[in-house]
Amino acid sequence: MVKSGTEIEQAVERLVRAMDADVVSGLGLEDLDGRLLGCRQVTSAVAAYQARVFTRHEAVMAQRGLRGSGAAHLTAMLGVSAREARSRVRVAQTLAEVPAAGVALAAGEISAGHAEVLASRLRPEHREAAGADRWLIQGAKSQPVDVFRRVVDDFVRRQDRDFDGVGEALVQHGRRRASIWAGSDGMVRFEALFAPDAGAVVKGAVEAIADDMWRSDDARGSGSGQDGSRTVEQRLADAVVEMARGAGAGTGSGGSRGCGRPEVIVTVDYRWLSGQVAELFDGSGEGGLLPRCEIAGVGPVAAATARRLACDAGIVPMVLGGRSEPLDVGRRRYRVTPAQRRALIVRDGGCVWPGCDRAPSWCEAHHLDEWFRDDGPTDLVNLALLCSRHHHDVHEGGRTLDQDEQGTWQIKLGLPPPRAPAAA
Repeated sequence: MVKSGTEIEQAVERLVRAMDADVVSGLGLEDLDGRLLGCRQVTSAVAAYQARVFTRHEAVMAQRGLRGSGAAHLTAMLGVSAREARSRVRVAQTLAEVPAAGVALAAGEISAGHAEVLASRLRPEHREAAGADRWLIQGAKSQPVDVFRRVVDDFVRRQDRDFDGVGEALVQHGRRRASIWAGSDGMVRFEALFAPDAGAVVKGAVEAIADDMWRSDDARGSGSGQDGSRTVEQRLADAVVEMARGAGAGTGSGGSRGCGRPEVIVTVDYRWLSGQVAELFDGSGEGGLLPRCEIAGVGPVAAATARRLACDAGIVPMVLGGRSEPLDVGRRRYRVTPAQRRALIVRDGGCVWPGCDRAPSWCEAHHLDEWFRDDGPTDLVNLALLCSRHHHDVHEGGRTLDQDEQGTWQIKLGLPPPRAPAAA
């Protein structure tokens, strides 16, 4: 039986009064846990009900020929921020097309966080498939939100047939943003969004400088709450300024505060390198997580991105076997030496991509036979200069760079199959 609006309002009023009258100061741990679980159930039910109400609201507006912005209406009606309003609109749209998620949310079997993951991770074209996948929502009932986020990401990649994460990496690269502006309070604000690999570089550099500052503070006795001590956030802000000063002074590639290219550790399952992941997509059955490929301290990264990083970044690969046992912890032996880079500048003169005129200062050294996947040597005959854009096009764009017999650079679609691992 569907309750009328008046009945719902009365029920809400009773619940609000009951919660206000509940004295929690004398409760023990078990009772407090019970209250928290009850709050989750109420929050989930409210989120599911609100999504249904909003979906009907949109339908009534359309019937009347009104085309107002749903997010704007929620902002005006509920006083929430525009960002939160857009999030609620996405949740409502997703639950309408993935009914199993709405049912589970209303029953308190999944949380509002699970619904937000579905709404933010699933594109509209994936919602029908998600609604037909019983395992997806069933698994969410026993998974923390962070685990469910990975499961949904893997589900999307399966739907896109994006075995190597190339599509996801291209989307992340395209979403990079940075803005800097002065606020009305006179403070300058800086906000940025990076793809995982670029974010790891920035994060590592800033944290290295901040760590040096923390040690200096501690040595002076200013890091223990005395006058002049800095919070973690203040040290990170000071580290960004220090890094900018070092770059402006031409010391950004080797200052004493760690402004050089930071070391990045990539943990990658061997199956990503051996081409077996495509088989897992097709033959692993429903559910489960894909093999690991992630940057330590940052999170998952596309295997194609990891292989690009291995060309010319401070990456240390840790290769895992099928049971996550370490097979090899590599050294940065592939790094292009200063002498090799000078030789590449003289030989290539800049980006070798046909039609590109980027200068050498814009370029990175690229391994023609991948160092990470094919154990390609760091020799001049296996190296070429590519600007950052075209380096992305090769690795995340699924292209191969090659030379013909006349030495003319050519671009081919598709990557060659991975070579068999070298004998131990």
